[in-house]
Amino acid sequence: DDDSDAETVTSPEDASVGAGRTPPTSQSPASRQRGSALKAHVTCSSKYHARYSAPDKHASRECPFCTVCHMMEALFNGYTRTCCWGHGPTERRIAFHLKHHPRVHAAALERLASWRQGLPLPPSDGVV
Repeated sequence: DDDSDAETVTSPEDASVGAGRTPPTSQSPASRQRGSALKAHVTCSSKYHARYSAPDKHASRECPFCTVCHMMEALFNGYTRTCCWGHGPTERRIAFHLKHHPRVHAAALERLASWRQGLPLPPSDGVV
């Protein structure tokens, strides 16, 4: 009965095949998900990104801007498109993202009031 075990003995060379190698990405679902998530990020295309947003923030396929930059583009650059993410400016969003820039914070609140009244906001070169 134990003779069948003798037939499955492998050579020492077989034991070392593949040792120390990581499996290819195609065999690891977790790795594949991490890789695709990194590739899915779209770079924010706003001129405000470097100064007012965090480097790790990104745009999406639906919106060319990150949250902060969409708000900045709407208030200071005349951007009028809306997106499915609800990136529109609010007092809370302005306070949270612009608290370290008091001059820009104040200007954003003023422009938000005009924006809410439906007044057209001409592009402002004073904020960059």
